[in-house]
Amino acid sequence: MALIGFLQQHYPSLTTAKPLFDCWLISLRFNLQKDTLATSDEAYFQEVIHRASLLFRAVFAPDEYALLVHEQWRSKRHRIRSSNYLLRQLPVPQTAIHFQRITNPYSDTLKWMRMHFPITISQIPYTEILAAISNQDFGRRPALLGRLFFLNQRTGLVFHMYDDRGLDIIGPDVASLRYLYEEFNELILDYDRPQIDALFAT
Repeated sequence: MALIGFLQQHYPSLTTAKPLFDCWLISLRFNLQKDTLATSDEAYFQEVIHRASLLFRAVFAPDEYALLVHEQWRSKRHRIRSSNYLLRQLPVPQTAIHFQRITNPYSDTLKWMRMHFPITISQIPYTEILAAISNQDFGRRPALLGRLFFLNQRTGLVFHMYDDRGLDIIGPDVASLRYLYEEFNELILDYDRPQIDALFAT
């Protein structure tokens, strides 16, 4: 299975029961919010999508291959349906999608389902998908619920936008993330900056 092989190669001890930034030492956390804009302002969401898209393009080239991993709460034994917003955006045949039940990262009682599949970056309408992630806490449509991870099969980088506030990128080693740290340094979340600066000071 491609996901297992990817994790064994790049992140053999990774678990995602916590926010991605807290799960792996070699990680970056970026701020997607502009302090002068309120969430009631459409310009706020435009800035969120602009920043997230810049980082996405820095991590993925159009001709690269990715694994998309989507985790979502499901009741009973239901799979993630083909009417799911993410699947409606992507040209992925059902036969290419792998499903598995997983432990809920936040609760012992709710059930979660994971699906993952390979795709070329050029096939992903990433601006629309990132916008749907940013909408999830505001009653805006479209909205993508759950957690979505983009895995770069060439570099090993993992990209995860958790909501409108920010996104995490992890790498298999410090060198793999250094160009992002240097190019987008002004977007690093101030709260985590001391930890991140210490990582790249070595």
